[in-house]
Amino acid sequence: MSTDQSTLLTPDQLLDELEVLAAVEHAMVVEWLTVGCALGMDLPPEDGGPLTDAARDAAGAAASIAQDEMRHLSRVCRVLADAGRSPSLDRAAAVTGPAGVLDLTPPTVADAPALIAREEALAAAVDWNYARLLPSAAVVDGAQDVLQDGGTHAAGAAALRRALGDPPPADAVRVRRRTAADASEQRLLDAGDSGYAVVADALRQWLGAADPFAGGGFRQLAVRAMGHLDELDRLQAQRGLLPAFTVP
Repeated sequence: MSTDQSTLLTPDQLLDELEVLAAVEHAMVVEWLTVGCALGMDLPPEDGGPLTDAARDAAGAAASIAQDEMRHLSRVCRVLADAGRSPSLDRAAAVTGPAGVLDLTPPTVADAPALIAREEALAAAVDWNYARLLPSAAVVDGAQDVLQDGGTHAAGAAALRRALGDPPPADAVRVRRRTAADASEQRLLDAGDSGYAVVADALRQWLGAADPFAGGGFRQLAVRAMGHLDELDRLQAQRGLLPAFTVP
């Protein structure tokens, strides 16, 4: 099937779209980190962790999908950096898909069915954007593989549905609270936001490096910072709090 040349994006237009896509992928990393926290992460049941094997599998799936989203983000940013664009590491507040504009604010979900429905809708929207840009991919070096291989978000949402089962456990969502109960909890939320800011800055330096080898030091910093952020998320979930992931 031939492609109408009049509908193809110019290199600058595609790079602009890839910057938007990178911001969406950043939001999807935060989305799946939040899902994992809502499901109790890998905490023991007595500390707010999953109560069933299905819920524990789902929490593990969420952690794995967050890593997949990080790989999507890094690949899009690599194309931008190679083209001379410095990735901003902004985070999208919404994503446009075939069903309209969907909110990307980190979720507070009531139950597992609502969580599954949200993730399936977001995944469809993000995959739609990959497919929308693919016909123009050849105008920017490296974009073809990234756009062709990146439309896998629906598979992640399907993995969450499979892990939770049908019907999902009624008590699968373990963490919903976003408001600190006291000063100690507020300090914990603030520490989580500080940790997130360090991760975002390290990623910006690493993924924006013109030479990927030159950014190696920032990559190591980002990996360590993500490990610390994971521990802070775990402490917040243990207190029944969802991390705020406030945009730096």
